[in-house]
Amino acid sequence: MNSPVPYSSSLPIEIIQLILSFLPKHDLLHLLTNPPNYSWLYATASIIYRQLSFVRQQKLAACYMLFTETRQRRQNIGLKESHQKGFYSTVNYSAFVRDLDLSRLGDKEGLRPYVLVGLTIDSQHLCNLNLYNCHTITTESMITVFLHCPQLERLSLAGATGIDVSCFLDSRVLPSCCQQLRELNLDLLPLFFNPSPTILNKYRRHFGKKDGNQIPKFPRLQKLKLGKVYQPKRNFEVNAFLFTLMIRRCANVDFLQMDSMSPNYIAICLQYCQHIRSITFQRCYLYKGMFTSLIQQHKQHEQHHHLRRLEMEHCFTTTSGIKKANVDMVMNEITAMDYHRLEWLGLKKMTIPNDLLDSMLTQINGFYLTKFDCPDSMTDDALVTLMTRCPSLTHFSICMFWNLDNNHDYHYDKQQNKRTVLTLSTLMQALTTWKETLEWLEIHEGRKGMNMYQRCEQRHVQYIDIDDDDQNRRRSRKAQHSIKEQQTFIDYLCHWKGGDKMQVLILSGMALPLSIHGLERLARCFPNTRYLVFLAKRTARIYNDLEITMAAWKKLDGFLCVNRYALGTKTVSCWYDWRWAMEKEEQFRRWDLYDLNS
Repeated sequence: MNSPVPYSSSLPIEIIQLILSFLPKHDLLHLLTNPPNYSWLYATASIIYRQLSFVRQQKLAACYMLFTETRQRRQNIGLKESHQKGFYSTVNYSAFVRDLDLSRLGDKEGLRPYVLVGLTIDSQHLCNLNLYNCHTITTESMITVFLHCPQLERLSLAGATGIDVSCFLDSRVLPSCCQQLRELNLDLLPLFFNPSPTILNKYRRHFGKKDGNQIPKFPRLQKLKLGKVYQPKRNFEVNAFLFTLMIRRCANVDFLQMDSMSPNYIAICLQYCQHIRSITFQRCYLYKGMFTSLIQQHKQHEQHHHLRRLEMEHCFTTTSGIKKANVDMVMNEITAMDYHRLEWLGLKKMTIPNDLLDSMLTQINGFYLTKFDCPDSMTDDALVTLMTRCPSLTHFSICMFWNLDNNHDYHYDKQQNKRTVLTLSTLMQALTTWKETLEWLEIHEGRKGMNMYQRCEQRHVQYIDIDDDDQNRRRSRKAQHSIKEQQTFIDYLCHWKGGDKMQVLILSGMALPLSIHGLERLARCFPNTRYLVFLAKRTARIYNDLEITMAAWKKLDGFLCVNRYALGTKTVSCWYDWRWAMEKEEQFRRWDLYDLNS
């Protein structure tokens, strides 16, 4: 780099980048160290350093050293050559960084605050920053990042427990920082809004009750994710002061996702966020009256925005406790909402009364609704209504119980005093209806997990040879019937005519493990599937067989074997020694966490 290099090239920078896109990485590194001119140097650096994702501590340290030494070289550019040490150039490589991902770093203890500052202090074009589980990062280092990265658009602080809310409320940040922020993830931060009493009193004196309404908002923020926020038992109004200030800064949010949030915090979010079009509740405590403000907002702004997405997954009411998900109180209020422009309705792992479910399905417009997550209490009548009103569904998620238990509360409606049944024939009829449009199919395990499915196979094995007990024989026949139904469903999928359009296939709720032959048959029916979830049947050479079988899925980006821990034996190499499977599993988990369809 110390040798004289021509400044420019006769080719435009866009043409150079197009040429470099066809070269392997080792050739790009060679061009970076021996460029023909500065145009090729900048084009090569813009490709190599555009997306930085670190797994090992050594590569992180090398990149930090490169950015630090080149910055020091630029600062000493006026000194004589004899006073300049090292062989680094003056090129600002950090200016090419657009995405910085530190979530994959194995040893998070080595990620010190000064390392993050060194990576971002000259990254004025940084757009995406992922600090998932980076618990060593401090609030002061985040303030420095905000001051030097004005183009930041996506920020994930999930699990970064060393940071508190003062990084967004500091006087240095409030005037002009984070103006381009569009997505903010504050999940897994229980004490993020509950810092020390000194910090709380400082902001209470600074803002007070009058100035809180004039706090600057994030002008471009569209998506906000909150989760696992700790609620103090005493003095809630005092301790929730910082939470309220932060929500006021996020008042322009369009998509709001809340995970394991208390009713008090949910009420604050719904009170100050006046432009919500998409809302998701996961494992939240719902209460009567919580949707009142949301309904009033949509009535006031009926001509400007409509509710496009409503998801409730495994939620509870404050009167029913943790073990029982009876949402009768809030369902009456939810049915009063406008569903005519709804594009995504999710009731996953919920128990909805039949009359309220029918009322919601009759309000939806099949022209808009393309994604639907069925509740655990789905019935044949509701499914028929859904495929009649929505013939172009692209996303479908359902829990099949395969009639495991006669007296299970899933299949009983107390209000109508009758059993509710979802049969396999109706499900196959619905899939046939959506064969031209369906891109996402999920068969999940339901609210109570896989325990009820495991009992099915145990009964079949335990009672198959018992002849002296009528009850045991009935259990064995019912378990055997359930296994036959699942095999029938797998055979149906292997001959389904809509498999070429399927992008995501999730079969985690199948109690019957898939054999190697079954996976090969599914690969022929779903040639374009990108993400797959399944249970594998244990064999003597399961790892070698799976490696060969999964190679038949030509366009597979990631997959997850749910029962991978049960497949390992002492005589067979560990699952995690199979590095290809590790990469595919990691890609699936990262995709699932990011939620591409949001």
